[in-house]
Amino acid sequence: MGDFPQIGAGERRLLNLKTEACWSDHRFQERAVLPAVEALQVLADVCRSVRPELNLHRMGAARFDKFLALPPDGGAIAAYCDLSTLPGGGLRAALLSRIQAGAARIRRMVTHAQVVFMPDDGSGSAEPFAPPARATGATFSVDPVRLYEALVPFGPAYRNIVEPLVLDAGAARAVIQAPTHAGVAGSLGSPFVLDAAFHAACVWAQRFAGVVAFPVGFAQRHIATPTRPGQRYLAQVVWVGREGGTLLFDLKITDARDRHYEVLRGVAMRDVSGGRWVPPAWVRRGIPAEDQG
Repeated sequence: MGDFPQIGAGERRLLNLKTEACWSDHRFQERAVLPAVEALQVLADVCRSVRPELNLHRMGAARFDKFLALPPDGGAIAAYCDLSTLPGGGLRAALLSRIQAGAARIRRMVTHAQVVFMPDDGSGSAEPFAPPARATGATFSVDPVRLYEALVPFGPAYRNIVEPLVLDAGAARAVIQAPTHAGVAGSLGSPFVLDAAFHAACVWAQRFAGVVAFPVGFAQRHIATPTRPGQRYLAQVVWVGREGGTLLFDLKITDARDRHYEVLRGVAMRDVSGGRWVPPAWVRRGIPAEDQG
């Protein structure tokens, strides 16, 4: 996937991050954590406030370094945004928080997410996306109820794949319903659509790579048209390869008429549980009727 640019010296802003009720449904090891897609929206909002002319729909070098745990009482989070202007006009943004670590309870800053918002190149549309070749092997499908009960155990707000997820050895294809419960989407569109596309990649990784993989970054993202609450979309997740323990995918989101909404390149997924999470045997074997008791 290549090296990510490091956060350099620049401006630091204090954020009073108001938690949304639906975020409590996004959990890792029994604790609610900020979704990566929401971290991107937080960073986009800050960048828009300081550089209103910046095109927030072109971004790259995204990295999701460490989960930001949410307070159990649903209160606000004291976080920080570091900003650095890059040669060529891009703006690098990072979301950080201060934690206490070790027996001495030493306070230190931790980076949770970072991304570079790119200058507009004038293309006006998403980068062309070559669909995968038609599968020559058998396909495997997972019912949405089964998917969210056993493979991506998030709460109701994040159960937005609404038809059977279809997998083959080269790709995953998902039908996603953007919910309306979160109100108006942010400047990057409905965060639930891309989040659900990551779920499709997670299930593909469980079936064909034998790991429970979470998104840890991407190389490029181009939003042609922001997704909207209440609309239905199609996500195509294409297997690209592996770099060590990291699985790489390309991802396209369209509507039923094949109109492009966004394209991601170099989506990086890997096990972040230290091997504690293992896919169930039925998905690794491709036999959905197993282990249902």
